[in-house]
Amino acid sequence: MELLRKYGIKTKSGIQRWMKSLGYVNEGNPVIRKPASGRVTLSCMPEKTTSTGNEDTFLLHKKIDELQRQLEDEKLRSEAYQRMIEKAEKELNISIRKKPYTR
Repeated sequence: MELLRKYGIKTKSGIQRWMKSLGYVNEGNPVIRKPASGRVTLSCMPEKTTSTGNEDTFLLHKKIDELQRQLEDEKLRSEAYQRMIEKAEKELNISIRKKPYTR
């Protein structure tokens, strides 16, 4: 009950759902036990489940590669946008960029 009040969890099963969503598994052992004193205590903390390290590493490298490609695309897009603005300002003699300290 102390944890429920401390972290503002509304239901008693909230901690179990929270642990399940974080990857902790209950293998038949009770995770939360209510002793005779009426206080809720943690009995034994189950091990956090992980898939094989190779799978995780492969997926993380794949995600990193994808994000690096997206970053490079955005850099190129930004550069093209800047050059387009510069060219338009030169050829058309108009100011496109906002000037500092204007109202």
